[in-house]
Amino acid sequence: MSRQLPPLSFVDLHALDVSSEILDACAALFSSDYGIWSQAGPRPGHNVELSARALRASLLFDPDTCRLAVAKTLAGEVIGQAFYCNFPYKPAGQRVVWITQLVVKTEYRGQHIARKLLRSACGDHGLFACCLVSCNPIAVMALCSAVGSDPNLVATAVHIGRIVKASGVPYIQGRPITINSEYSCSKMATAFHVCHPEMIPSHMFMRKWKLGSVLPGEEFVAVIFPPGTHLSSDRTLRCKHQVPGSTSRQ
Repeated sequence: MSRQLPPLSFVDLHALDVSSEILDACAALFSSDYGIWSQAGPRPGHNVELSARALRASLLFDPDTCRLAVAKTLAGEVIGQAFYCNFPYKPAGQRVVWITQLVVKTEYRGQHIARKLLRSACGDHGLFACCLVSCNPIAVMALCSAVGSDPNLVATAVHIGRIVKASGVPYIQGRPITINSEYSCSKMATAFHVCHPEMIPSHMFMRKWKLGSVLPGEEFVAVIFPPGTHLSSDRTLRCKHQVPGSTSRQ
């Protein structure tokens, strides 16, 4: 059951403006509320943990593109966070946002905090796409709600390889991506074996769900194009621009 939501403030910070105090709070929130290692993980049944130093190295790696959106109580407690990169994407002549971490304190979930954080991250006018890799369908649906659109897997197949490369996000580089020939599956083999206690199976979303299912060690790849984005459906263009080894079609 969700706890009553206190008054909140939402703050968006450039990488260089993220203080050690804020980063320590983010590390504590992630380590207590993100998820637990599955049986294939390094510490099955234990919380997935990251230090503040690891967060800065892996998620604030580029001061020009990396940012952090946080939700704080008036007392200063961080109860939600979204690390992200906002970077130029030359093939479209626009910018793309990649959400690199999304966490909301367990007792405050279900009250649209994630959606507000994602709107803060993806709120720039003229964005070409907003992207996320997660094994949790709730996170994907929150991104769809924040952007106001559903996944387009034909367009994803055209752009995903080049978006991943342009992002510079370390943990997704070189990871195999699968988009099947029916455009009903979009996933990445990240080898991140984590369980989310609140996770709802993707099939529970029924007709709204477009990304298929994932196996252990895989995560959904969600590329959400804002309403009105000009997209090419040219299949020749899709094949021409795939990054070798990054995208397969089953």
